[in-house]
Amino acid sequence: MDPEKLRAAKDLFQVSIGNSPSATLRIRQNRYNFPPHESHLKYHLEILRIPELSKCLSWIPFSRFENVCELGKGGFAQVYKGTVWWARGTYAIQHQGELRLSDKAVTLHYALKEVDESMVAEIVLCSLLSFGDDVNITATLVGLSLLPTTNKYLMVMRCGYTNVDNYSLLDRKSTDYFWENVHGMAKQLAHKLAHMHKLGILHYDLHPGNVVIHRSRPCDVLCIIDIGLGAVIEKSQQSQGAYGRPKYLPPESFRNKPYTTASDVYCLGTLIWELIIGAPPQGDAGTIREDGLRDDFAPGTPEVLRSLITDCWNPDPSKRPSAEAVWKILTESVINLPKLAPETRAFIEERRKSKSKHNDDDSNFYIESNLESTLNSSRFYTVEQLSQLSCRSHSEIIGGIKGGPKEENE
Repeated sequence: MDPEKLRAAKDLFQVSIGNSPSATLRIRQNRYNFPPHESHLKYHLEILRIPELSKCLSWIPFSRFENVCELGKGGFAQVYKGTVWWARGTYAIQHQGELRLSDKAVTLHYALKEVDESMVAEIVLCSLLSFGDDVNITATLVGLSLLPTTNKYLMVMRCGYTNVDNYSLLDRKSTDYFWENVHGMAKQLAHKLAHMHKLGILHYDLHPGNVVIHRSRPCDVLCIIDIGLGAVIEKSQQSQGAYGRPKYLPPESFRNKPYTTASDVYCLGTLIWELIIGAPPQGDAGTIREDGLRDDFAPGTPEVLRSLITDCWNPDPSKRPSAEAVWKILTESVINLPKLAPETRAFIEERRKSKSKHNDDDSNFYIESNLESTLNSSRFYTVEQLSQLSCRSHSEIIGGIKGGPKEENE
């Protein structure tokens, strides 16, 4: 565990917690539904050297979870899923800024992620993103538990029902509001990323598997997850390479340049593009097209989305908008969007057909899915490995990209 990173994360946590009424209500809700077991919680937080978190988390006995099963092993940790059941009138819900008891029995699924000493800073950062702001940025960290078979600590978080990897707006019963839905989800992502940056945190591995979707009314809620590589911006240190999925890394990662908030914004542009297409872009950002784009736009893409994605994909990080600027443009834009045109549908369907079942866009483990869970392929790549991957990707798609890619140094 990096003591400097942990100390910086604690400092941010201490400054931010308690300033948000809606976050305070989330804490009250979680602690009602999972009584904190104060003595156990404080004991284990002392072991982990993060006693500051006692004001917002609960200690949850492992026996509280039913039907526990393995979901898979991610880049750094084993992840499980468990089910918790509440009888009628015993589960607290939020209603008009207050808590009230549900008049129905409630069953919810939770992701249980193993953590060791090297990941303690992630617990603090996840707590900060869960309770440090009015905006619910991540899948809320409810508390901690202990896996009896391994004696390892578990972070307990709500499962989403899917992630952007496995999501397509084209699969909805009606596509009458296709562009309105893309616009709304893009606005959510930009808003949450902006608040994450405001709190002083970079993501470093922002891809569709790390954006989970929770069912909610009137619209689904997107959450940014897996912030294990998140770093305090002022304290971030660059490695001789990059961690992530090559398809979703920004151009600067292929050239061993610093990863900044602008790098997260590049990934935001790719995520918005994928919300439209429902499939990953071709190749990677290691090669630069003549038009500077990462991939082609679907015909009929509204100008506000086309323009924002283009700006996010600017090869020069200094010329990209901030996440907050993206959110403001989406918020202020007039939602008078066209119906989904036949040529747009045809383009999207063709791209989805070509999506290889063996590509590296595997499911993340914070979702409850009927599909078999697969391993998240994020990993560390050296500069040399990224160069090799980019050259291979370039040769595979150069004939199929409009305008063809052009090397940056040409």
